[in-house]
Amino acid sequence: MTEKRSKVIFISSPFSGDREANIKFARRACLYAICLGYTPIAPHLIYPDIIPDEDPAWRQVGLQMCCDILELCDELWVCGPCATAGMRAEIERAKEMGLWLRQVTCEEVERGLDTMESVAMETRLKLIQP
Repeated sequence: MTEKRSKVIFISSPFSGDREANIKFARRACLYAICLGYTPIAPHLIYPDIIPDEDPAWRQVGLQMCCDILELCDELWVCGPCATAGMRAEIERAKEMGLWLRQVTCEEVERGLDTMESVAMETRLKLIQP
């Protein structure tokens, strides 16, 4: 019997600007997706610690890797109040691929987490425990 996997969600949210606040929000958006039963991936939480994002050539490499990861995902969630240049590239690639795009506001993330974080964790744990 094959187990059904959860949808993999590409989290696209601002990184540039107030990086500390943007990283915190991206983490919250990932947690929100987890609470809803999805498996999120947010490359901008991984690659800036590995490659020098301020170098234009490396930035291009990073953006290409994000598009490669996007091809492995079921949906793209555009999270936050605005779309940065990097996010717009991800959105365009997702449209080319025919991926489902979902707009997720800051308020939706916070309101959702406030109401369901503990219940969602109990539910997910029940799914993975024998």
